[in-house]
Amino acid sequence: MTGESLPGEEGKGKPVFGHVAEFWTRGVVMNVFLLDPGVRLLSAFVWVSRSNTIGLYVLLDWEVAEYVFVDTGIECVASSNWSCILYDENIVIHCEESGAAYQHFYPLSLLRTYTTKLATKDSIPIIAHEVPPSRTLTKNFIFPSEFAPESLPPSPIDTHNPHNQHQPIPPPGPNPFPFPPWYPESAHFVRQWWPSLPNIPRVSCTVVLLAEHDQVSHRTRFVLAQHYFRVPVNHVEWDNYNLYGTASAPGMNGVAPPPLRPSSSSSSTSTSSSSTSTSTTLSTAGQIAQDDALMHLWYVSTPFEVVRVFDAISEEDDEDGGTPDRPRPLVAVDFGHAVWIEYVESGDVDREEGGEGEEGELKWLRFVTFPAFRDEWECERDLRAGVSGQGGRGEVRTLEVPEELDLSAVETINIDQSQGAVILSDRDGRIFILCY
Repeated sequence: MTGESLPGEEGKGKPVFGHVAEFWTRGVVMNVFLLDPGVRLLSAFVWVSRSNTIGLYVLLDWEVAEYVFVDTGIECVASSNWSCILYDENIVIHCEESGAAYQHFYPLSLLRTYTTKLATKDSIPIIAHEVPPSRTLTKNFIFPSEFAPESLPPSPIDTHNPHNQHQPIPPPGPNPFPFPPWYPESAHFVRQWWPSLPNIPRVSCTVVLLAEHDQVSHRTRFVLAQHYFRVPVNHVEWDNYNLYGTASAPGMNGVAPPPLRPSSSSSSTSTSSSSTSTSTTLSTAGQIAQDDALMHLWYVSTPFEVVRVFDAISEEDDEDGGTPDRPRPLVAVDFGHAVWIEYVESGDVDREEGGEGEEGELKWLRFVTFPAFRDEWECERDLRAGVSGQGGRGEVRTLEVPEELDLSAVETINIDQSQGAVILSDRDGRIFILCY
């Protein structure tokens, strides 16, 4: 692991990369997460082949010759997307499948009991035990009703009280891009970049590039799916655990789930406790509305073909008989935005301008803005008004590019929301910063 030192206040000199730490793992490393660089806390997901489960590798302090390596027992499903978040002294394994999101909680206090000292600097870590999460929260995705084959008929208006009427929220539709045949080509988890006030949880944005491969033409079509999420993903389950001190998932660690907490609209014999709950916190109905709003999926649903590139093989890998990884899609995501390069469909050539490739294939630079994140109070207001949450299709725009930029030569693409810029690099080592 290396760290970058930037030039001083004068801005002279080049950035310098220096050694920070090094560590060994056993197995196939799926991803590494810098959970808290300030306290040198690092985690990694490792595929445990013998059980097809996720191994959790943790360095509680990467300057100390100790590690934690446990088998979570969580199945590694091909359609799942994974992230890792530090929340309230818990390492949270955030998993998203095609129909639901799961959050598995590992308290740091629990993980510390499985700390193992390295015998030597080059010792290979071994899995200590299979340790299930202390609790697991689950929340189902809500798919846009506009993809459903039928919609609800409008309700009749009460002419005697027209101002107190609202149309019923249409039921969610089925998954428009189920697995299979649609599979996740890549997944992007982005945390909010702006600072947050105390006691206001930070928001994350998930963008998944879904793909469907045609076995006849061998062309691959893509769509984008997006939603926001927070930790915990299910506040009612989380509060039940904190109130009753029991696990939130049936059978978790052999403990039965707690009873559901009554909502603010339920009758209660204790007026004081009910009024305290609603005056100091959001109502249970409001919490559910907030959590549900974050689970509404939003799509760039018109299939397109994204440009993909192969990373070059190093000389060492070539000598060892290494093979290139699967092609990397030229897609970049920031909180609330996505940009990518795609092939122009033949029927669209007359309407837009693209960059001509080496084989005469036209390409263009595409951009989309996701719907804005809505907080609890907006969700509760919509709930009372009978307005459905976010979700649906998005409008994709084509970005103009300078003539000297050949989209067929692009190797990397990034997006900087703070500067309103798309950053691309090509095979000749040139960097293009395009501000829009």
